[in-house]
This record gives sequence, structure tokens and C-alpha cells, in this order.
Amino acid sequence: DFTVHTHRPEDFLIIFGSRTSMDRMRGDHLISCPHFALSLRLWCKLAHAGCGGFEYCVELELRGIPAQA
Repeated sequence: DFTVHTHRPEDFLIIFGSRTSMDRMRGDHLISCPHFALSLRLWCKLAHAGCGGFEYCVELELRGIPAQA
């Protein structure tokens, strides 16, 4: 009830088909066998974040967003 997708060379993203399946796997953070070890963690958008320069400068006008946001 899940699919596995390559996220980085060393990471995979598991997408569950149902909340029930995800909840069953959530409790096991480390699955270990003689040939491999699988560490399960919730996805984090900052996992491989970095900074760098952009090639182009673009001026944006944002409408409908309060000044304090």
C-alpha cells in the first residue's frame, strides 16, 4: 500500500496509499536486517536545503499580502 521514489542517491521517499498504513510504519524508526538497515523519518523540506546565487534578478510585486507577513 505504498510506493518508493528515489529522492537523492542515498534517500528514498515513501508515499503511502492510506493513513492507516503510514501510521503502522511510523512507530518503527529503524528496520535492521543482516544485509541492510532502513531508517524511517518524516519528510522535511529542509533536509537537503542549501543556498546559492541566482543567474537572473527579477523584481516581483506581491498583492494581497499584509505588510507584516
